[in-house]
Amino acid sequence: MKQKLIALLFAIMVCLSLDVVKAEDYDGDIYYLPKTGSNYFVSQHTYSFYSKDNRTTLNEFRTPTLSDLRKNTLDSDLNYDTFTNKYTLPWTTSELNYVVVYCADKGIPVVDEAGYRRVPIMESTFIDDNIKKSLIGILKNSYPYISKDEMISNLLKEGVLVEKTVDGKVIYTAKNNKDLDEATISITEDELVSATQMAISTYTNPGQIAKIYQASYEGSQNTLTTKHNLHTYAYEFGYHTTVQNNINAVYNYLISQKETELDFQVTKVESTATTNKFTIHVTTNRPLNEKDNLKVTLYNGEEKIAEYNMKELKTDEKGAYIFDVTDVPKLDENTTITITGAKFEYDRVYVYEALSGKESAQTQIGISADSRDIELKAEVTGEKVLTVVEIKNPETTDYIAIVALGGLMSAILFTIVYHNKRKLS
Repeated sequence: MKQKLIALLFAIMVCLSLDVVKAEDYDGDIYYLPKTGSNYFVSQHTYSFYSKDNRTTLNEFRTPTLSDLRKNTLDSDLNYDTFTNKYTLPWTTSELNYVVVYCADKGIPVVDEAGYRRVPIMESTFIDDNIKKSLIGILKNSYPYISKDEMISNLLKEGVLVEKTVDGKVIYTAKNNKDLDEATISITEDELVSATQMAISTYTNPGQIAKIYQASYEGSQNTLTTKHNLHTYAYEFGYHTTVQNNINAVYNYLISQKETELDFQVTKVESTATTNKFTIHVTTNRPLNEKDNLKVTLYNGEEKIAEYNMKELKTDEKGAYIFDVTDVPKLDENTTITITGAKFEYDRVYVYEALSGKESAQTQIGISADSRDIELKAEVTGEKVLTVVEIKNPETTDYIAIVALGGLMSAILFTIVYHNKRKLS
């Protein structure tokens, strides 16, 4: 027994040391789950799930929780009261110093002060490829990554929620609540968060969720949102059919959502030519935003012949970014552009992977904004030689052919003499 205990302690020490070594070796941003103040939001509605290793073991009355991860610092001295000394509330996706996340693996415990790396979901090895589109769809349509009002508006449009008038006041509730007398308040953030977490867990922990709604408790938990008067709990302790109907309706909608997530890309680069210049049209899969910092460089073969800050470029009628190239009579067959710099994304889905391994601490997932360095390369298609234009002189039968060579305009006059044959009388 003693030897087993020593072996266990040694294993724990090894795991802890590996965590430290990996954190030191990792050269990117680290996101820490702090000891105190780590609950941004806790739903008052509980659920139950089966153990990962034993489907007969039921874990009941668990609460969906939104955690906050602090960027590059533990900030363990900050608690619920002093949080706003350094960070802003409420959180939005533009707040980069900390992020708000859902759990992405109910089978792994939460570990205080665990360090995480942030990985775009399409690059994550902690998440199965076959569920990534579903998770993106869930998060892109959920609170707090969109506002409560926006989420309710979307749910109304989709017919998931309906309007109901109670004592002269309009509320928003599930269809099944429309004729229930006890349905007297609009769907709450707690129900939205519960439905979202249950939808995520349906994909990340398939078969483990027993009940997506177990019961409600009369909220008394300290969270960042409750402590700073951003949220109050709406229901008394007990089971509420209206809550069940709301969570079920939103849950069923969310698990049906699928979306893809694409990086900023160049979709086409085309050249058009006139007599004295080329115009390069760069089409991208999204317009630039005010926080993008990108430059485009044109290479004629190996030679760099033009470079522009993309923010300074105009766009054509199709929305492509355009710039002119003069003093070049011909573009090489393998003319290319490169786009380099930092692109800024406002709503990307990221997976937060524990530095010490997938089994060491609960994987987290959420949407946030961030800047990322990119280097894109694309071939230029279209016209590669300056255009020859024939212009007829209206006063004579002469023609002028204009040819642009080396940036100099050379006019070559071709006189075609027509002899008017007189009729012999």
